[in-house]
Amino acid sequence: MADSRSNSRDREKTEIQPNVVYTLKEVCDILQISPATALRWIKDGKLRPSRIGRGYRFLGAQVLAALGQRSA
Repeated sequence: MADSRSNSRDREKTEIQPNVVYTLKEVCDILQISPATALRWIKDGKLRPSRIGRGYRFLGAQVLAALGQRSA
């Protein structure tokens, strides 16, 4: 159990790199949103992923752009 806690702490400290590719799960962890919310954001155009097979991949710059569009 300690591994998952330390992993989530490491994720919180991770800086989003513009040229790194992230999975849907990683984006959800970074933005602290559910997968359903991420899929809704994709549908609404707030997140712009690339499709790799049946999965989504996000460029870090796109995640940063989504953070900039989030309303407080």
